Amino acid sequence: MDCGIALYHDPFGDEGLSKAELEAFYNRHGFQQHETTAGGLYRFPGTPLDLYARHGG
Repeated sequence: MDCGIALYHDPFGDEGLSKAELEAFYNRHGFQQHETTAGGLYRFPGTPLDLYARHGG
């Protein structure tokens, strides 16, 4: 099944990561901005992360 994952995040706590730091973290894990997730991030199926997970990494 070709389902993606939508992600909406907010910085948390006084010592939490900023919005830019959170987005950079999620970008490294295959999430990206997309028109279907205004204000959030989306990860499409079939990214290298998915392939890695399927092969037992």
